[in-house]
Amino acid sequence: MNEHKDFNFIRERVVLSDTEKAEHRAALLSRMHATPMQPVPSPYTWTLFLNVRYAFVALLAVLVVSGSGVVVASEGAVPGSPFYGVKLTVNEPTRIALARTPKEKAALEVAYAERRLKEFAAATVSNRLDADTTKLIAASLEDRLEGAEENIDDLNTSGEGDDALEANSELKGVLAAHAKILRKVSAGDPVREVALAAISEHIDQGIVETGAVEPVFAASLESQESRGVLHASVSERQMEVVEVLEDLREDMVNASTTLDTGDHEELAESITEVTGMLETATREKDGGSATRALKLYTEADARIGELKALIEAEQELGIDLIGSEE
Repeated sequence: MNEHKDFNFIRERVVLSDTEKAEHRAALLSRMHATPMQPVPSPYTWTLFLNVRYAFVALLAVLVVSGSGVVVASEGAVPGSPFYGVKLTVNEPTRIALARTPKEKAALEVAYAERRLKEFAAATVSNRLDADTTKLIAASLEDRLEGAEENIDDLNTSGEGDDALEANSELKGVLAAHAKILRKVSAGDPVREVALAAISEHIDQGIVETGAVEPVFAASLESQESRGVLHASVSERQMEVVEVLEDLREDMVNASTTLDTGDHEELAESITEVTGMLETATREKDGGSATRALKLYTEADARIGELKALIEAEQELGIDLIGSEE
């Protein structure tokens, strides 16, 4: 009889009584309570924490891209709409999170900051603002400005001073234009002025910070110029500015029924200033400093963007913003 047969022989013939079974069970439980086993963490547990953020973003992405439900319905929501908060707290942050580079993220942050200011102005003029909506807009604007500043800093830190300068100048132009727009739409109305105070704090701080950070880009830009990689950006920016200047002239023609004589005079004066900046920038580009040329082109671009924003606001809000006194 081999060992296997021996084992089967014993297994078939050895039978415990109920009393013996109870005694063995009690002894086993006593042993387990006396020396409890310590839990052993899974070696893969860390991946859960690592992927929480990305899983959340992915879930939101599915909601946004799937074309269904509240998320999609909220995309066109305006202040006062029940879906407006979803757009501010879900749609926009998700799209920013899904952007691939700091440059794309900064562009979205600036675009959404401008959207917030436009929505605030429109809601102010149409008397659709209440305290809760104002707080929601102010909080979103603060988030977008902070996000823009962080991504602009990331661009500069990674040696992309040209893109950092462009995004920063665009943001500065947006804030400057809407500071004027919102002061105008709120002037003389105590209720509107109280609402504006919550927004103006972020606008004024943003203008100060965008101006203060400009010198920080110098080292990155000079490094790009010394490596010979800045000239392509300068040429690209030159073409962009020429194009947006033509767009501005078209905007003036299309808005001819809205713009009065004072508007045309101030716009013509501003265009003359911008043209002078472009001429100086071109001289620097051709025989001077690529860094100075890029700064001039970028400044001109931001100034044009500011003028375009004022023209658009005059048409949409029906308020004289360009040729009027502050």
